[in-house]
Amino acid sequence: MNVVLKSGAAGNSGFQEAYFMSDCHAPLPPQAVELVRLALVIRDVLDDEGHDAGEEGQVALACAILNRMRRFGPDDSGSSGAAGKGGCNFGDASFARAFAVACLVLSGDIDDPTGGATHFHRHTYNPKWARRAVPKALIGQHMFYALAI
Repeated sequence: MNVVLKSGAAGNSGFQEAYFMSDCHAPLPPQAVELVRLALVIRDVLDDEGHDAGEEGQVALACAILNRMRRFGPDDSGSSGAAGKGGCNFGDASFARAFAVACLVLSGDIDDPTGGATHFHRHTYNPKWARRAVPKALIGQHMFYALAI
């Protein structure tokens, strides 16, 4: 099963609507679009730097991504582009894993282990933006921060 993404207005790198490939004329409800968008970003982040994170680390990364998307908007997810690595193929193991984590986080059945963090980095890396910030959590190999920028 695949999901087709429809881009937003010109200049908007995100997407506004998602459709199941079997019925491309019926858009998914907004909650499903948020779920697909979050799963795409989680997939990108886990592929890039969270591939070795355990379940707790994956959930923490997903919570920080969701916090960032909700606070700063869906196009400021911290990823190089939510739909940048292709579509949503539920047969793809990376996307299926990310979709499962996104479902768990969006369900509200778990508490945010990051304390509302919007930013993160591996603990072995010290980016300039983090040098004056106070970390909220260290989970797995990542430091988490709640920044107002």
